[in-house]
Amino acid sequence: MAAVTLQPWTNGQTFQIVLTFDNNSTYTATQNSGDDKMLESIEIQENSALTDGNPVGIMTPNYASFRIFDRTGALLTTNTGSSYYGYMRNGVKVNIYMSEDLGITWVAFGEYYTESWYSEKSEGGFALVNLSCTDKLSYIGQKEMPALPAYAGVDVTVLLAGILQGIGLSISDFIIDPSLQLSMLYAVAKGDRVREALNTIAQSLLARIYVNRAGVIEVRPAIPTKTIAYVMDDSTIETVTVKHNKIAQYNKIKLLYNKVDDRPSETLLMLNNANIKTGVNALTGLTLSKSVLGIDAVHISTAATAESNLEKITSIDYLAYQGGIDITIVSALVDDFLANIEVTGRCTGVTDAYVESTIAGTDAKVANTLTLESYVIQEDAAARTYVASVASYLRSMRQEVEITGTLSQLLTVQQYITITSDDANIAGDYLITGFNLSDGAAYSTTVTAVRVV
Repeated sequence: MAAVTLQPWTNGQTFQIVLTFDNNSTYTATQNSGDDKMLESIEIQENSALTDGNPVGIMTPNYASFRIFDRTGALLTTNTGSSYYGYMRNGVKVNIYMSEDLGITWVAFGEYYTESWYSEKSEGGFALVNLSCTDKLSYIGQKEMPALPAYAGVDVTVLLAGILQGIGLSISDFIIDPSLQLSMLYAVAKGDRVREALNTIAQSLLARIYVNRAGVIEVRPAIPTKTIAYVMDDSTIETVTVKHNKIAQYNKIKLLYNKVDDRPSETLLMLNNANIKTGVNALTGLTLSKSVLGIDAVHISTAATAESNLEKITSIDYLAYQGGIDITIVSALVDDFLANIEVTGRCTGVTDAYVESTIAGTDAKVANTLTLESYVIQEDAAARTYVASVASYLRSMRQEVEITGTLSQLLTVQQYITITSDDANIAGDYLITGFNLSDGAAYSTTVTAVRVV
């Protein structure tokens, strides 16, 4: 698809927000409407990742805030006469729409959820309502890890999709770029929270996880294939600040990883003297090693004098997942009896290993090593490919700029743009990594981008 030429910004767009409450009622506020429910100002902060703490990138949600002129008091949290009373709290969904044709056509511009809510008193009554919001990554990251299958020989993107579906998302809720691939000898996802697993997977793939303006989670390469989305001149640019990217301080990459090899079947879990009652016995949440490749069998045994009890066991079923197993035993025996339960299967042998790579073109006087760790990378060849990719990534990310002005609202993260200018310091191709928009008394935007060749 050919790049689109952006026209100089004009004060023509209008924003609208729709709040959807848990009782399925909605509240709509529109800019410049002049009515009792008017959107006074809007601010949006979009980032593909945070790179201050970890140059490879940490998943971060987008943020938005709104000021609503609400003369009716419908959004005052203490107003018992409001149809939204009792539902004005954190987690209310807020959809943003943008129009460039006076509200004839509305385009999705983001999906957020409230995290703070307060009203300001003015002219003897409460009129201005302030909402601070974040996108769904905040809520997803806080969820506990779901139970995942224990399987071997899988691509890490399958594991990623399994995590997202395991927390209740459908396939239509996320997009994983098909170019992202990394084979795992065994699938493992460590950490109690989803955020930890997603960050580790994204870093191992050199990927970005963010929510687009349609509310869909995207997983894309940190440095995507260069395709220019927009071409713009410098007429709407007010300042360009060349920033010293902290990424430039490193001249060597060191990766610590788990070197994996297979082992024969062994005992993974032994429960001694388990009390087996008549009927269904559900043993859930039994902990196994995180390095399980697969379950071979679940065995049950009793004392020699009570072997006849085993004839009354009508079924033994199990469901294995990463780090654990659920076992169901059905007994037709009238009396309880004691038994030993043994789970056998195959684990991986894990050896700590590391590889290093020097970043070409760095100052020899700068002797800083970026040390990374990944349990997702499990083979020497994959580890060496990864550190080479990280070195290339860091070289690409050195020249960061911050551009402010009245830039088009169509710009967003992970887009490539071309800026045309007579000034060679400004002209060039850029990858957008951050986009901030403020529209109220005045319109302004700030784009953080990396200059690419």
